[in-house]
Amino acid sequence: MGRPRLEQVGHAHLDALVELAREYRAEGSTSLEPLPDDPDTYLRRVRDMHAGVGLDPGHVRKTSFVLVDGERVLGTGQLRHELTPGLHRDGGHIGYAVRAGERGKGHGHDILRLLLVEARAHGLPRVLITVAETNAPSLRVAEGAGGVFDGTILSPRGPLMRRYWIELPPSESGIPPQGSGDGGIFDPDGTPGPR
Repeated sequence: MGRPRLEQVGHAHLDALVELAREYRAEGSTSLEPLPDDPDTYLRRVRDMHAGVGLDPGHVRKTSFVLVDGERVLGTGQLRHELTPGLHRDGGHIGYAVRAGERGKGHGHDILRLLLVEARAHGLPRVLITVAETNAPSLRVAEGAGGVFDGTILSPRGPLMRRYWIELPPSESGIPPQGSGDGGIFDPDGTPGPR
């Protein structure tokens, strides 16, 4: 296995995304919903959300990624480029999920670290991450990335959510987002992230 990398969702990932959506659904998760019945429509929607075109009310510009190692998709991540009042309360800038068979291997840390590179490259000075209070692994990921606890709120979706802010250093000129294939890693404390 090499070092996992982020790739923007594209046609090459469709079969893996359908498989992941089924896995997530079997666990009771709605990650990757709706399941892409029509690949062209699904990919057009992903591109439109990235461009901020034709967004549904309450939605914001969002870039969708997969974490891959070789050809294997390990998980998914989303970067919301701004926050609505609802996302500021519960949802935040970043969401991610790791497939069941890949959990406990540090891939949550990988996805978040690489999404922070993307956020920095897109000019965000800081990001908000919200995590269910019962999700101990994701709480460790947020805290391990330098997340500063900002309180607990009751989510409209039901669980208590812990809010974390992560400050990002200014983007350096000429460094493309990681999803563009640069392989860059952002470590908030300057040390290598957990593997």
